[in-house]
Order: sequence, then structure tokens, then C-alpha cells
Amino acid sequence: MTASSRSEELIAGFDDARFRRIDGSLRSLVFQLVQAGTGFLVATIVAWKVADEWLGLAGDGRGIVTRALLVSSLAGVALYLTSGRPIRKALIDQRALVRSATTELQLEASRHRFRAELDEGLRMTEDENDVIELVGRALDRVDPDGSMEVLLADASNAHLRVATESSSGGPGCRVTTPQDCPAVRRGHTRRFETSTALDACPELRGRLGGDTAATCVPVTVLGSPVGVVHRIDPDRTLAPDIVVDELETVADLVGSRLSVIRAIATTERQASTDVLTGVLNRRSLGDKIRAFHREDQAFALAFCDLDHFKDLNDTFGHDAGDQALRLFSRVVTDTIRDHDAIGRWGGEEFVLLFAGADRAIASIVCERIRTNLRDELQAASTPPFTASFGVADHTQARTIDRLLALADQAMFEAKKSGRDRVVIVDETFDLDGDIPEDDLDEEFEEVSAGGAGEPVAETPLAP
Repeated sequence: MTASSRSEELIAGFDDARFRRIDGSLRSLVFQLVQAGTGFLVATIVAWKVADEWLGLAGDGRGIVTRALLVSSLAGVALYLTSGRPIRKALIDQRALVRSATTELQLEASRHRFRAELDEGLRMTEDENDVIELVGRALDRVDPDGSMEVLLADASNAHLRVATESSSGGPGCRVTTPQDCPAVRRGHTRRFETSTALDACPELRGRLGGDTAATCVPVTVLGSPVGVVHRIDPDRTLAPDIVVDELETVADLVGSRLSVIRAIATTERQASTDVLTGVLNRRSLGDKIRAFHREDQAFALAFCDLDHFKDLNDTFGHDAGDQALRLFSRVVTDTIRDHDAIGRWGGEEFVLLFAGADRAIASIVCERIRTNLRDELQAASTPPFTASFGVADHTQARTIDRLLALADQAMFEAKKSGRDRVVIVDETFDLDGDIPEDDLDEEFEEVSAGGAGEPVAETPLAP
């Protein structure tokens, strides 16, 4: 719906009762005018009767003047008493009603403009940080001098944090979890005239600034209340209705935008991660490796495989195998840096990408993963298992496929040497050998406009 059509709808349907009162005052005004005319006619007839029968005025010039003055006086008194004052009062009431209706219509139009502007601004935001920054500016638009803040739950939905506040400073809400907030818990706006009231939010009491009034508007994301817009005012001074309306607009639109952003993020995450382990899937990790190649950045790869994984599945069941895969993924994720990456390459095989590292550094991290995995298994209910690693870096091959094949060969050397160890590609490996066609099909697949999963020509690496 466009802004103009929405405005026309507001005008067409605005406060019918108030406009009916205005129409009623107009009908009253017409009635008063009719009453005035009737009173004037009656007064004129009475004046002529008095002049003729009581005073016996002659028809000369003096009598005519006296008769006219008498008629005018009586008619004027009758007109004022019967209609003058009521008409004046009706006009004043009508003017007040029109002014009130106009003012409220202007406020409604202002609220609509604010909503339309904020909605359009939120549509242009790309992530939650952009949304939060815009909301801070929106709070200042609502009331530049008001003390307001927006609290949102973290990823676990167990803790509330201050996401943004007005430029004059936030109220410092002490609620720490979503369920501790009455507005979030009940899912609708709560207004507290004083913090001393029996039904006031407990977190309003005992504040350093003394007793206070407060307004709390819940923020709903994907159907669940996960935050609150919080405002405080002087004790027993509730925020104006128009301010509350605009705070509800902020909460409504922010919740809607965050719902869209989080839904998109969830979809993208599901498309780029392995369902079982939560790490990157083969396609997404391949994209990262290609990105490092395109940008000519240094990196190392580690090919790793869980040892005797088939025996673990056969002995303890597939649930135990799934637990092992998840545990290994978690240990690796906790060990590597944020800008490194792990992806499940297939089955019990994983590939690790170390940004800006060579094979020596990568091997140290892999050894740390082995140690952390052993320590983690001592406290876990998962059956014990180990992993073997093969490490290579971008200086050892001309192509991505060849580099993966070298890391894969090193991993098999670790297997042949007794498993549960890290083997680094060195000069003893055939660095310039051909890659078997099976390896090309299985190790690396280019996702391109030509179709996902089709093997492509080798991608040269920087020498």
C-alpha cells in the first residue's frame, strides 16, 4: 500500500464519532438559525401589537420612529435570548471539534510517515548490526530527550543485552533474561506509572535515580518475544501516547526485519553447513579454498580421517559414530582460529584450512587437535577414537586439486605408519606427479554456472 493511499484511507475512516459530532453541531447551528428567525418574527408581531393596542401610537412620523425602535428592541432581545448565545456557543464548540480532529489527523499522518520512513530504512539493512544502528537513530527521532534502550536476547535466548540506546543515555534496565521481563513474558506493552506500585516490574525498584515510571514494549522475532524497548520517565509521569505508539512501531518493524534477516541467515547456514556436525560442507569449504587462491593468499590444508571409524560403527552402532563425528568437529572448531575453517569432506574425512599459515604451523595445530581430542574423550561418553592428519601448503603444488591430493597422500602415510599422527608433505613425496582421475572426481568439485558437482580443470596456485 502506498503512502498516499494509506493517507486517503486514514482521512476517510478517521474518528467517525468525532466527525459525527461536528455534523451534529452543524445541524444544531441550522436549528438555531431557524429558531432565531422565528423569534425575530414573534418579537416583531408582539411589538406591533404593543404599539397599536397598548401605546396607541399615531401614524405620524414620530409614531413610526417610536414603533420602529420598539420593534427593534424587542426583536433584538428575543433574538439574543433565543438564539444569539446558543449560536455563539455552537460555533465555538464546532471550531474546537474541527481543531481537535485536525490535530489528531496530523498526528496520525505523522505516525504514518515515521512508520513508512523506518520501514523503508530497515528494508535497506543487510545484517543485524545495520538494524541496531538504525534503531538507535529512530529512538532519537521518537524523543530526542527521552531515556530509552533496546534489549535483545543472545543466540541462546537465555540472556538479554543492551543492543542500542538513545543518545541521551539508556535507562539501564536490570532484567537479565527474556522471561524476567513482564512485557516479554506477556507479549504486550506494559506501562508502569510508578515503581512503587504493587504490580510494578520488580527491576524498577531501588534504582539510583529513585522512583520512576516506565514503558516496556516487547520485540518479537519469528513469533517469539526476544527483546524489549524500554523507556523511563519521572515518577507518576507516563510517556505520551504518541511516544508509546511510535515505540510500538519501532518494536514491530524491528522484530519483522530481524525475523527476515535471521530466517535468511538460517537458510544460508543450513545450505553451507553439514547437518550432522554443524561444520562447513564440502561445497562451502571448496568456495573458501578458491577464494584464498583468487586473492593469492598463503594457506595450508590438512586432510584428516577418523581411525578405524567403520569398526567403531560396527561395534558401538551408528549413534556412537555420529557422536564421534560431532565431538571431533567441536574439538577442531574450539582449537583452530576464527578465520581458519573446517569442512566435512565426506564420511569420516575432514579438510582443515589454515589461513596465512604454512605446513609447519598447520602441523603444530593438528598436533594440538590430537591432544585436545584425547583429553576431551577422557571426560566424554563417546567410545575412544583417534584421527590421522596429512598436511601440505600452497607452495607445494600448482593446483588446488594437486594440493588436496598431496595432503590426502600424507594422511594415508599417517595411516600406514600406525595412525593417530600428523604427517607433513616433504621432498619425499612426488610433488609433480599426476593425479589419478578418481582423485580428481572425488577430491574437489567446482560449483559453477555449468552445474554443481562437475569436475573441472585444475586451478593453478600461486608458485
